[in-house]
Order: sequence, then structure tokens, then C-alpha cells
Amino acid sequence: MAQSYLMEARHAYLRWGALAKVAALEAQYPQLCTHTLLTPRGEARPPALMTSNQLDFNTALKAAQAISGEMMLEGLLTKLMRMLLENSGAQRGFLVLGPAEALMIEAEGDLTQSNDIVVNRSCPLETNPNLSAAIVHYVVRLQRSVVLHDVTHEGPFTTDAYVTQYQPQSVLCAPIMHQNHLSGVIYLENNLTTGAFTHERLEVVHLLASQAAIAIENASLYEHVAETNARLEDYNRTLAQKVEERTEELRDKNRELEAANEMILAATERKIQFFSGMSHELRAPLDAVIGFSEVLEEQTFGSLNEQQQEYVNYILTSGNHLLSLINNLLELSKIDAGMMSLQLNPFSLRPLLEGSLLIVREQAAARGIRLTMEIDEQVDRIVGDELRVKQILVNLLNNAVKFTLDQGAVGVRVTREGGRARIAVWDTGVGIAPEDTSRIFDEFQQVGQHRSGQVKGTGLGLALSKKFVELHGGTIGVESTLGQGSTFTFSLMLADTDRT
Repeated sequence: MAQSYLMEARHAYLRWGALAKVAALEAQYPQLCTHTLLTPRGEARPPALMTSNQLDFNTALKAAQAISGEMMLEGLLTKLMRMLLENSGAQRGFLVLGPAEALMIEAEGDLTQSNDIVVNRSCPLETNPNLSAAIVHYVVRLQRSVVLHDVTHEGPFTTDAYVTQYQPQSVLCAPIMHQNHLSGVIYLENNLTTGAFTHERLEVVHLLASQAAIAIENASLYEHVAETNARLEDYNRTLAQKVEERTEELRDKNRELEAANEMILAATERKIQFFSGMSHELRAPLDAVIGFSEVLEEQTFGSLNEQQQEYVNYILTSGNHLLSLINNLLELSKIDAGMMSLQLNPFSLRPLLEGSLLIVREQAAARGIRLTMEIDEQVDRIVGDELRVKQILVNLLNNAVKFTLDQGAVGVRVTREGGRARIAVWDTGVGIAPEDTSRIFDEFQQVGQHRSGQVKGTGLGLALSKKFVELHGGTIGVESTLGQGSTFTFSLMLADTDRT
């Protein structure tokens, strides 16, 4: 009784593909190995009753174990196809894998022509004329095995085009199931005899199919991982190569930039040296021209007639203008070369504003231009380079007076905004066109019209003022309406503000 139960358990494990449990039972009960064959009804029989058509399940078990150990999909398909042909009594066979809507023939073998197994790898089922696609689809739809002992004369496929043309004798078609899902189909043929696929051989095919389902899944995953790793390695190599190429490009660019910077620094240094030398060479004669012009203007060595006074005044004005131009060019060059340093100290803003207005007062009074000054009581001392701040204010006030019509007005307004003093120089002059405001602070740009209709100046005053403001850590801007006037605004740090 106990042996009967053990045999039934072993048989059930074989049907489920639980090969480890089968091996464990055989190791513990060796006598089971002599009772491994099944009748057509699936009942165990003693060896004395076995016929020549009955198969040795131990051979099938070893074959299934061999399949489970194969990890490469191509090798697995080759080995599985060979074992199916050797253990099922088939002459020809096909392994069809994939979902029902995309069945592909992955391997085929034909013992009547050669013992070679051909791995097709994804050949569509419908394109292969060497098997019955109708029988395969039937098994896929029902998801159970079909054994046709005399397919040309019995069963539902006697009129199938393939069966009619090639006249196969016996056909076995079994599904490959994995976790209740179809993963493929085994298709086997024997064209020599009817009834070639007995119940015992069907059991062997089921055993191999159950093990093949797991093995194919594992091999497919392994192949996918291997392909992914190969792609990653290729990507990493490509990425490393691109990084190296990009790094080398950046090195080349850096070398080019360093060389260009060196050239710029050298050119800037030469420019500074040139301007310094030229300013010295020009200042000496200019000082003489200006000095003697002042002496003549004061009429120290005798009186001048009206025309002589006009000429002397023109010489003096032109000399001072040229000296201012030289000084501005030299200062711009120093700022661009990073050689300009500020002497930052706290100082009172009001006296500086008064002194700046005093410089342009005579010029403004001659044309009836009114000068005004408004200072917020909260603004007293600021932090900056007093000389440069005064230069900014004088440049802005000179421009305001120059471009304001007679009887107009120019003023300075100071307000407090947080920790900064906001200084605005405004006028009621000719104004600036909107398209010109973007380039008003560029060097050598003259966008306004003098009251006489002619552009005057060097175009360096506003550019220099902007650079001085930026050196103080501030910004300068302009608001203007053509025909109504302009307002230039910049800000400086208050002395009572924590600058940390």
C-alpha cells in the first residue's frame, strides 16, 4: 500500500515538473526506479507488463534536469528540441514561442534529413509551410495538448491544407505553460506510422514542456540581462570616450582662452603704456599752452583787443578740452585693465554736491539755466571715493547743462532707499530718443543734440561715469522723454549701513 502511494506521489511530481522532489524520493526509495512506466490511463504497472513503446522516465528526468541547467537561450532551444525528438518518437519537430498574437518558430529539427537542430530565432509561424499552423492555433486557443493518431483520416484537421498536401501520419501538439500563461507550443510529427505518440510519450513531452517553460523564462531573462549589460558596457565605453573627447576639447579651449587672455593682457598693458607715455608727452606742451593762455587772458603783459581775447579764450577752452579727453582715455584704460583702485572713505554728501554745482554754475547762469538741489534729511554721509564721486556728478551736470535749452532747469535730488543714497541728476533738456537709451553709456557714443543742433563732446563722460559707479558696487540708469528732459540715477552706500 505504502509503495503504491509513493509511486503515485512520484508520478504526480513528474507531471508537475517538480524534479527536485522526484530526485529526493528516488534517493530515499530506490525501489521506485523499477516502477516508472505508465499505462495509457496513467496507472503504474510492474516492469513485467511493459511493452517496447513504453519510455523510461528516468531518461526523461535526466533530460529535464539537463534542460534546467542551460542558461543560454540558443543552447537551451537546441538541447530541448533534440531531447524532444529523441524521447517522443517524433521524426520532425518545432518549438513555437511567444504570445498567441505573435507566435514565432524559434527552433526546428528533422531526423529524416539530418540530426542538426536549426535555431530560427523569431521566424513567424505563418511563413513556415512545414507544419500545420491550424493545429498550433487550436492548441493555443484551448491551451491543452492534442494527439492525432491518424491525422489524415481522423479528427478535425483532415481537410487542413497542410495535412492534405503533406499527409502526416501522427501529430502531437502540446502547450508550454508557465504560471498559467501560455509561453509557447511544442509541435511533433511522425510520418512513418499512425499512433506513434502514446500516452507514455505524451507524459514525457509534458514533463519536458513543464521544465522547458521555466528554463526558457530563465534563459530569456538571462539573455535580456546579458544584452542589457552589453549595451550598458557599450554605452559606458561610448560615454567615457565622449567625456574624454569633450574634456580634451575643453582643455584645448582653455589653452586657447589662456593664450587669448595673455594676448589681451599684453595688449592692454601696451595700451596703458602707450596712453601713459602719450599723456605725458601731450600734457607737457598742453600745460604750456594752457598756462600761457591763462597769462594772456589775464592780460598780465599788456591789454588785448576784443578779437585777441576771443582767440585766447578759444585756445584755453580747446586746451582744457583736450587735456580732459587725455585724462578720460587714460582712466578708462586703467579701469579696463583692472588697474584702477578706489579710495573708499565715509564723507559728507552735501558739500560734494554744492561743489559740483559750483563748477557748472557759471556756464548755467550764462544761459539762464536754474540750478537746484534737494537732499533727504535721512542722507548725510556716504561711503565712496570722494574724487571719483565728484567726477561722476560733474560729468552728469555738465551733460545736463549742455543739453538743456536756455532758461531751463537742472537739478540734483537725493533720497534714501534702504541702506543706499539714491542720487538723481535731472534736466529739462532735449531728451533722448528711446532707441538711443540702450547705448547712451557706450564709449564714444553721442546720442543727444546740443541746443545749437550740433553734437558736442567726446562721448566718454557717461561711459566713464558708469564704470566709476560700478566700481563702487552700484548701477546707473536713465529715464528720458524726447523734448522734455532726462534723469540719470545712481546709488551709493550710506556710511551708517553695516557693509559686512
